[in-house]
Amino acid sequence: MADRKDPQPRKPRGRGWARRIPGDDGGSRPQRAGHEPAPMPPPAAPLHDPRQTVQPTTLPPHPPSQTSVDDIQQSIADMNLRILASGRGRSYPSLVKQSTKPTSNNDKRGTSGEVIHLLANYFELLSRPSWAVFQYHVDFAPLVESSRMRHVFIRDHKETLGDCFLFDGMSDLKTLKKLDNGLEMFSVRNTDNATIRLKFKFVTELAPSHPELQRLFNTQMRRNLRHMKYQLLGRYYFDQYAISEIPQYNLQIWQGVVTSIRTQEEKLMMSVDTVHKVVRKETALQIILNSVRSQDPAYKANVARELVGCVVMTNYNNRTYSVQDIDWSLNPSKTFDSKEGLISYVQYYRKQYDIKIQDLKQPLLLCKSKEKEIKGGASVSKNVYLVP
Repeated sequence: MADRKDPQPRKPRGRGWARRIPGDDGGSRPQRAGHEPAPMPPPAAPLHDPRQTVQPTTLPPHPPSQTSVDDIQQSIADMNLRILASGRGRSYPSLVKQSTKPTSNNDKRGTSGEVIHLLANYFELLSRPSWAVFQYHVDFAPLVESSRMRHVFIRDHKETLGDCFLFDGMSDLKTLKKLDNGLEMFSVRNTDNATIRLKFKFVTELAPSHPELQRLFNTQMRRNLRHMKYQLLGRYYFDQYAISEIPQYNLQIWQGVVTSIRTQEEKLMMSVDTVHKVVRKETALQIILNSVRSQDPAYKANVARELVGCVVMTNYNNRTYSVQDIDWSLNPSKTFDSKEGLISYVQYYRKQYDIKIQDLKQPLLLCKSKEKEIKGGASVSKNVYLVP
């Protein structure tokens, strides 16, 4: 009968190598990883000899320097970062930046030193409103892309909205008069006699200290610039009576202003800055026609070299677009998919902007629509075709 062999000892399941340590019965037992015995204490220091005298070192008192304090704070921050990042198999916790600015101290003026008088382009607004403002979201059905027409439809109901209201041209309406939530009113579009439904949805009531009122002040300031005969080009307003001509390059330099109203130092302040824009006097259609009339066989390549990569602005809604390509296979008579179905470019411009296109053989400019226009409903596609 064969001798039965002893089974192989099972390996410990702990991480690392196990080693044998003496047991209570004189044998040995395996030790799990991570349970090493405590290290032996260091030998005791020799006793002090009373016959020897040690003179203590006296350091002059001095306040801690700012550099030392900064070094300590940086060391603590680095140590905390290493501790947080040392987790294994766990997600890293988010780091919160501590703010060292006192929340109660809003005055940044110094209390010592020499006074220096400076001038800045900030102007204090003399009064604050003491009334409450009601904010509404306005939906137009069917969709109205022209900001000018949206203003017209809002003004059609001035008797219902009251004498004091402010509309930003998109969907935000603020009034001093409270309206019924879900109120619906109707207007007629003169270009195609279509009925436009306006639905007012109550958003909130703005107290005099509400931060949303700063948006109201900025919208009203842009409205003031428009009443001062400033022309909107892109995002800013420009003085159309202060244009500098550069005839040798067929260019114009427009001068404008940028305003921003915010709360600064416990006061309502308005900052004013200047802005300039260089504008070509030629339109995209003029550039295309000049190249076609030159009878150059490579006129399409010449037009692409002139326009692709340029920024064009549409006068009917004051938006800027970057030209990606010129599509010679399309013209204003072609149709495209809109939210209301298939419609030609001629009909679309006539209905939305009251513009009658004369040249029906011109090509279209391929541009990219901005993300905010797609999210805001002003565009349904990333590709936008413009009529030069």
